Amino acid sequence: MSKLTKLIIAGLLIVFAFFGDTILENIKSINNPDESVVVNVVEPNAEWKNKVKNITNLDVELLDAARISNFFNECADVVQNDPGFIKSTSVFREFNVTAGGLNFAGTEMKNKYPNLGELIDECIVLAIGLDNVNLTPEKREELVQCLRAIAWAVHQ
Repeated sequence: MSKLTKLIIAGLLIVFAFFGDTILENIKSINNPDESVVVNVVEPNAEWKNKVKNITNLDVELLDAARISNFFNECADVVQNDPGFIKSTSVFREFNVTAGGLNFAGTEMKNKYPNLGELIDECIVLAIGLDNVNLTPEKREELVQCLRAIAWAVHQ
């Protein structure tokens, strides 16, 4: 065995001696992720709870729910805080499709939850309708409430 190999092995043993417990705990949390996932969602008002009730009936796995709710909370933040970017309902729809495609690309969620996409689309239509119109402050607030309600619903 060369000197370099011996030094590497000795270094690994020293690192493991000092940090072995921490390393093992991190490995355990990777294998059991449900305990380490924390998601902050805002409970919607009764009206939006009713509008997203079909989504709440789905059994969405915790990690998938976290990914979905994070996405819709981020979308809500963009809609709420950047009115110059999302000016109309058509711009939001394009943004939602593009950002959603990028966010969920490479995941195993495609076709995992039948009708989830359609149920989400139905909720968005309830908030902004089907017509291409400018987002008024009222319609913008309704869309934000919708997106936050969707983020909440996948955890129920």
